[in-house]
Amino acid sequence: MSKTNLKQRLEHALHNEKACLLLHGSSEAFPDWVITTAFYAALHFVQYKAFPLKEDEEEFESFDDYYAYVSDISDYSPSKHKCTINIVNRHFPSDVAAAYRLLFEKSNLARYNDYNLGEKDVEEAMDALAKVKKYCNTGKPSDKETKPKRKRMRLPLKTKGGRKSQRVRIPTDKKGR
Repeated sequence: MSKTNLKQRLEHALHNEKACLLLHGSSEAFPDWVITTAFYAALHFVQYKAFPLKEDEEEFESFDDYYAYVSDISDYSPSKHKCTINIVNRHFPSDVAAAYRLLFEKSNLARYNDYNLGEKDVEEAMDALAKVKKYCNTGKPSDKETKPKRKRMRLPLKTKGGRKSQRVRIPTDKKGR
């Protein structure tokens, strides 16, 4: 996935989160839409974080590439939501995966079964979104554009089996570059 597409995925996540927060702060009660927008914000945060992805010696630049591959090798074509859940279960920490699954399940309930959910459901969804967002907003390639570059040098590191080297970042001026 190009840096532009990564940026668009993140912008879409932030847009959905903004709608979620707006609905959550409204004097009107729309718990179904708070939960649904929380889920879709999380979906875009997850797809932003996960890609590019390497799995089974295959590399995938985008979710669409990954989904096409999974659909081609499977006897059945899983839904895109189930495919995303599988990625989260395999590549994300268990607490983040549990938060994502909770959002998926509650949004399905809100959209297809019972739109009149309670405040407890909304708060659980908001907490789950916060957990997913916190994890997904770390360590992306697009973040490198805003961080100063640092020179690296290898320093020897003694180990029992011989010598290995270790990368160390050394600032070269007052700005850390």
